[in-house]
Amino acid sequence: MSFLEGIVEIIGNNGAASAALESTINGLGEAVEGGGTIDEETQEGIKDSQEAIKDVVSSLEKGEPGAAEEAEALENKMAKMDAWEDPKAFGKFAGNELAKGALFTLGLQVVQTAFQTYFSASGAADAGQLKIIQAINQAGTPLQDALDTWCKWQAAHYDERGEYGAISAMGMDIQLFQIFQNQVVNLCDQRDKLAPLLKNAQQTKALDDVKALLTADIAYAQAVLDASNTITNQMSAMTAAGLPTNITDVQAACTTLVSAST
Repeated sequence: MSFLEGIVEIIGNNGAASAALESTINGLGEAVEGGGTIDEETQEGIKDSQEAIKDVVSSLEKGEPGAAEEAEALENKMAKMDAWEDPKAFGKFAGNELAKGALFTLGLQVVQTAFQTYFSASGAADAGQLKIIQAINQAGTPLQDALDTWCKWQAAHYDERGEYGAISAMGMDIQLFQIFQNQVVNLCDQRDKLAPLLKNAQQTKALDDVKALLTADIAYAQAVLDASNTITNQMSAMTAAGLPTNITDVQAACTTLVSAST
C-alpha cells in the first residue's frame, strides 16, 4: 500500500486531507526561515507536485476506481525523479515532502482525537495507550517543522548549492548541500514508514501496537536529531548562510517520546 493510500485511510474520507493540502499549497511563500527566497521556477515545481498529490488524494477520498494504483504510480514517479535536474525539479522534490509531511501531521492529530474519544467513553481516560499517542502527536509537530524548514531553505538556496563546500569520495567531489538533501530524503522516508504502524495502532488501540509505533517514532526522532547535530557540527557554511538547526525543538521532541516509553 502506498503512503498516500494509507494516510487517507487514517484521516478518513471526509475531505480533511484535501483541505490540509490546499492549506499547504496556499501557505507557501517566497521567504523562508533562515533567510532567502524561493524563486518562481522552484515555486512552480513545488506547486506542481503538491497539486498532483492533492488530485490523487481527492480521488482516494472519493473512492474512485484506480485511485490506489494512481497513488502508487505517483509515488514511484517521484522516487525516481532527479531532483538535481533543474530548480523546478528540486521544487517538485520539496513540494512532495512538504505535502506528505502535512498529511502525516494531520494523521497524528486524527488518531489522537480518536483515542481520546474511545478511552474517555470507556472510562479509561488515563490509559497508557492514550498517553503515548498524545506524546507522539506532541513530538510530531516540531519534528515535521524541522523537515519543512530544511526543505524550504534548500529550495531557496538551490542556485547557491555549490558554495557550501564538498567532500571527496571515490575520486569525486560531492557537495555538502547534496549530502544534506539526501539526509532529508531519508528522514522523510523514515517518517512515511511510520504510517502503517500508526494505522495499526488506530485500528487495534492495543498497548503493544502503540508501543511498537512509539519505538519506531523514537528511532525517527533520533535520526532527525542526528541531522540537527550534523548541521551544527559539519555544515558551517550553510548555517552561516542561515540554515536553522532546529536542535532545541528536536531535542525536546526526543525527550517527550523517550519519557513516554518509561
